[in-house]
Amino acid sequence: MTFSVHGLAVARGIAIGRAVLVASSRVDVAHYFIQAEQIPAEIERVRQGRNAVVEELQRLQADMPADAPHELT
Repeated sequence: MTFSVHGLAVARGIAIGRAVLVASSRVDVAHYFIQAEQIPAEIERVRQGRNAVVEELQRLQADMPADAPHELT
């Protein structure tokens, strides 16, 4: 999926322009087959990915300003 953002650059990460939320119910996922002996390694890979997401969410939560909207805390 490709998207384009148009607006005036004010500062890095900030732009002035019309915001459009684009939601897609279609997610492109690569499908492939693995051999039975690869299953433990794939399970470990999934666990590592999960752990990385948990750590990132915890960092984001810890860095959240005290006056952040309730929906974000």
